[in-house]
Amino acid sequence: MSQKALLMHSKHSPFELTTIPKPISAPRGELVVKIQASALNPADWKYQEYGWLDKYPGTVGFDIAGYQQYTLVPADIVGKIPAKLSYSQASTIAVGFNTAAVGLYAKAPIGLGLNPDLEPGIER
Repeated sequence: MSQKALLMHSKHSPFELTTIPKPISAPRGELVVKIQASALNPADWKYQEYGWLDKYPGTVGFDIAGYQQYTLVPADIVGKIPAKLSYSQASTIAVGFNTAAVGLYAKAPIGLGLNPDLEPGIER
């Protein structure tokens, strides 16, 4: 079985719509997810511009899927979409959540260095 995906075939190359194999089973600890919507993460364009991919051809797409129809996702980061949110709305949660988390919990000067455990003396 196959799926459509946007691939970069080499460093700095334009994205090209192509057909790649569709994942049909997942290794232990992962899930095959059908993509309904994806959000553009600010880092996505940087992978093309700066050639940051480790392997070509490759996909990018931090806020689901690498712009493909199906993908493998670690099961421990998957969440249920609240009924009141659309797929498009839900696809934007990750970048907002991670931005807030880094700003609050990363050590200075990147973030405020707050202790999420709320117990004094616990080092992260």
